[in-house]
Amino acid sequence: MNRALSVWSVVALLPGAPLFAQPLDEVRFSGRVVARSHLAIRYVAAERWLETIDLSGNDLTAAAWQALARVPAWLRPDLRNTLAVLDDNAQDYYGNLITGVADPLQVDEVAYAVAHSAIEDLELLNGDLLLENAASIYEIAAELSFAELVEHGQPGDDDYHTTVRHAVLVDGVREHYLLPPEIYYRYVVVPVVGFEMLRWLDPSTGRVSVPPTGVFWRDYLYYGGAGDRGYLAPFCLKSPHKIDDAVLAAADFGVARAYGSFIQPESGAVEAIRDAATCAPVAISFVHGDGRCCTGDWPNPDGTIFATLMPLELAAANGSPELLENYLVAGNANARLDLDVSVDTDLATCEFTEQRRRILIVRDRVPFDLATDPNESALAATGFGSDYDVRSSSELPTLALSSTGSPHVNLEYAKIVLVSDQPIDFYRAVAQAAPALESFVDLGGVLEMHLATRRADDWSGLRMPGGVRATAQSEGNRVSAVRAAGYPSLREVLAGASAAWDGRSWPGLAGDRVFDQAESALARIGWWGVRNMPMNFAEIMAWKRCRGLVRSWYPVQIAYNKYGNCGEIADLLDAAARTALIPAVGVGTPLEDHHWGEFFLLDRWHPFQNDWSAAATRIDTWTIAYDADTGGSKSVTEVCSYRGDGLIETVLGRYPPVEVDAAGHIAGDYSRYVTIEVAVSDADGVPVDGALVLVATEAYDDPA
Repeated sequence: MNRALSVWSVVALLPGAPLFAQPLDEVRFSGRVVARSHLAIRYVAAERWLETIDLSGNDLTAAAWQALARVPAWLRPDLRNTLAVLDDNAQDYYGNLITGVADPLQVDEVAYAVAHSAIEDLELLNGDLLLENAASIYEIAAELSFAELVEHGQPGDDDYHTTVRHAVLVDGVREHYLLPPEIYYRYVVVPVVGFEMLRWLDPSTGRVSVPPTGVFWRDYLYYGGAGDRGYLAPFCLKSPHKIDDAVLAAADFGVARAYGSFIQPESGAVEAIRDAATCAPVAISFVHGDGRCCTGDWPNPDGTIFATLMPLELAAANGSPELLENYLVAGNANARLDLDVSVDTDLATCEFTEQRRRILIVRDRVPFDLATDPNESALAATGFGSDYDVRSSSELPTLALSSTGSPHVNLEYAKIVLVSDQPIDFYRAVAQAAPALESFVDLGGVLEMHLATRRADDWSGLRMPGGVRATAQSEGNRVSAVRAAGYPSLREVLAGASAAWDGRSWPGLAGDRVFDQAESALARIGWWGVRNMPMNFAEIMAWKRCRGLVRSWYPVQIAYNKYGNCGEIADLLDAAARTALIPAVGVGTPLEDHHWGEFFLLDRWHPFQNDWSAAATRIDTWTIAYDADTGGSKSVTEVCSYRGDGLIETVLGRYPPVEVDAAGHIAGDYSRYVTIEVAVSDADGVPVDGALVLVATEAYDDPA
């Protein structure tokens, strides 16, 4: 096999001379010894010098040598070592790839990605992906207000390199921080986040595919993807009909497409449809609940609240039922409504005790003076025609929607639909019933509120369930044009961010907080991750009863699927941070089954995590590993980082910890640790070369 050599220095001394004597000669070399060849140093006594006998041979093709000539000198040793391991065909491929990079500013990014990718990834010959990766870095950088690329020297210089200048708040003052180049290349440029392979993926299927069906995470996360493979469109805009701007423009909603807009939300919401002129939301949804799920006492995940100010029934009556039908079939977890809800759950075996529930339509009058309620005909058209009841708002206080003891489940209904255009007393009754309706959603129910009504019944002074509020439904607030929106893209969330980080430690930014323009890019990335990952894996298993589920290492599929545990969340946030030119790496405690991320700013690594189930964002807080030394409940065995080229490194002991309370809890590191030095010798006391020492510890899944 080929062996890489670091820079060596060999000196020749006079025979018998002390070690501090002046050397006669010195040679230095760096390179690779090819298999079945050697490199030797000979001392020529007569001339008293050292002579290098190089039998290493030529291990590179002409195209590879041309590529080496184009890259900066500091990058050549690593690039040569990588190319030399590849066969001649691959050497020619990547050599021509590097030589042919059109933008000279991107040569270093492409070449570094080649030099520091796993050989197994390079053997896939996905060079166009490396070109896309480099081009995306420059394209996205041009839009960011908190980070800019800085070029040192000129392309062609031996010391030419690129890095990032970040705006960071230090004690509230905006300062600029220049990232060390090695951190930029290793933790921003390298196109593999963690354990995934270097390839394009179809996010909707998880299958390897070339563009345009296959996508790469940097552009995909930033822009949101295109069409059905994008991650932005919520289920209510995708099935059974595809709802886009053209459909919304063509639909006949009558006088207006929306009666006002939503304001002052209590929870960060997904804005499915917006006023085309003001961008104010007119259709929103959000997960509501306390996170309890997947036990015999709490078998179902949190539910979803949908609210719209669009007169869906009027559009259906005028021949445009698509949006109404989509909303009526929308369920939890960005998926179709399922009336079979668990009353007992065993996720280990995927066995569920189920009960069939129904849909409840609540109305006091048929909307918009129509002869019949379009909700009923739309339910029939979507397959739920016999699975619903109709009740009035006066019956809400008497309905036993949910159980009062274990198992905590909804008793009769899986979804409640509030019909548009109701009397003001209807909305007052709904507002009074908010605690019961919110408890219904907490136990896995879906609440769908069609809140468009006539001016005489304006409810805008009331709080609807989930904290939903709206502008007055007057003629002056009517919306004439709307556009489709959906889950937020990174581009949308990062726009206008003035600092990469505010320099503060955040033990827990609330997951249900509304979007805040004053937050840093890192906090915004956390908010984006919460919106796009509403459920953990156990919750989605309980909701879908184990049907059609995958665990993925690929950020594009994670964003598309919108569920996952700490590992998926960490991969998604690390990729999002790198997309925003903030260096990031995955970190975890493999024996205690937890993963999170770290970002590098202000000359050190800092912890970064979203809790699962759309919960808190944690920034620069060392309790993330949950070790007892930081106040947690675990005894952490090891904490490792996972580089994109496959290297696993320990991260304990990088920084001196400080005690933060009288109990001796620490910050600045994840855990106290010990260093063990082991010496292995044989029976005669002679050291054993190459001894393998195994250290055993308990694992989270080891009952012994």
